[in-house]
Amino acid sequence: MEQVNKLLEQAAYVLLFCLGVSFLLISCKNMGNSIELLKHSLFRQNVLRQQELLEYKAKEHILTATRAEVIGYLTGSPEADIKIDGIGYSKESFGTDGFDYTILREGTYNKEYVLDKKNSITEIAFTHRE
Repeated sequence: MEQVNKLLEQAAYVLLFCLGVSFLLISCKNMGNSIELLKHSLFRQNVLRQQELLEYKAKEHILTATRAEVIGYLTGSPEADIKIDGIGYSKESFGTDGFDYTILREGTYNKEYVLDKKNSITEIAFTHRE
């Protein structure tokens, strides 16, 4: 009788373990679907990202970026050409492995978007603040 109780107890543990693993796998799948849905929703809304404003005047505002944000943009998949302190880099020919990131100075950069006639971003210019 004691062995039957032990067997039933172990069977219950195995069943609970299988249910836990199943729940984990289902949750991971749902989380992946939720992330994809969020990405598509943001893409449809044309939300690029929020920017920190360094100064704001009546018609003029200055966007800022840190050195880490510039490196993050470069190591990602650039969607527009980039200009850093007057040196231009094409999005098609830019190689993340061959770029010397040590030329980027520490500190804050002014960030400027260059738009075409259709208000599409053609270039992002970063200028180091002295």
